[in-house]
Amino acid sequence: MAKTAIVLHHSDILNTYPQAERIIKTHLNNPKIKQSSAYHYLIERNGEIVQFHDEEFIGYHSGNWLMNVRSIGICLGGDFTREKPTESQIFTLVGLVTDIQRRWGIPLSQIFHHRDVKATLCPAYDLRGAIEEGQTTLLAKRLRTAETALSRPMRPERRNLLSRLIERLRGRS
Repeated sequence: MAKTAIVLHHSDILNTYPQAERIIKTHLNNPKIKQSSAYHYLIERNGEIVQFHDEEFIGYHSGNWLMNVRSIGICLGGDFTREKPTESQIFTLVGLVTDIQRRWGIPLSQIFHHRDVKATLCPAYDLRGAIEEGQTTLLAKRLRTAETALSRPMRPERRNLLSRLIERLRGRS
């Protein structure tokens, strides 16, 4: 089944690294989950990505079956009611989400916090806002690079292609 959404979580485990094994033990002991992990991905405090399942897998991560079926669950290690995600986690999250969005065609409007689909505090930090800010920064950087390249001498067909790319980038910013 096609994935059409991403759900963002925090692990609710305070300031511990690594967290993957602890999450696996917790989820295996949970009678509702009974899986090695409910999430597809974990982003550890140092920014390392742990992939628990392939993206087609249906994990019990959102508390809403229909959302579980259509979404990819990404968890960041930490208890964001008492700490913030690390810069490494945010950097990795922006890259991972951007990659998933490209592969599955998922728009920003279909990226949810766990609290958006179930009554919970999770993730207790605006991860979606951090993703949007990170993607905007990357887009602005790409636009500046393309505009700088356009000022250099080049073949007319390349100049035309680069001009169209710049217009597309400006339309997204």
